[in-house]
Amino acid sequence: MWTNDGPNLYLTADQSTVVQEDDPRARYLLVAQGGQLPIADAERYSLTGGAAEKATKSGDDVGARESEAKRKAEPTPNKLKQPLPANKSKG
Repeated sequence: MWTNDGPNLYLTADQSTVVQEDDPRARYLLVAQGGQLPIADAERYSLTGGAAEKATKSGDDVGARESEAKRKAEPTPNKLKQPLPANKSKG
C-alpha cells in the first residue's frame, strides 16, 4: 500500500490528472491525507518514486509533472480513457 504523507489528492473531472485540493480542477477525492492506495493505483497516477512528495512540497500539481514526463517519453495508450458503463454519465 502507498501512504499519502501530503495533503488530500484529487482527480480532475476526466480522472486522468492528480491535483491538490486547492486546485479548481479538483473533482474526485483520490486519497486523503494519511490515507492509503494500492500500489498499482499509486503507480497508475505516478505517485510512487517521490513525485507526489516533490509536487506537494513545491506547490505544483502532480499532473503537471506527469505531463512533462509523458512529453519526454514515447506516447503510450491512455488506459483511463475507457467508455463509461451504460448506467454512468458524465457530469
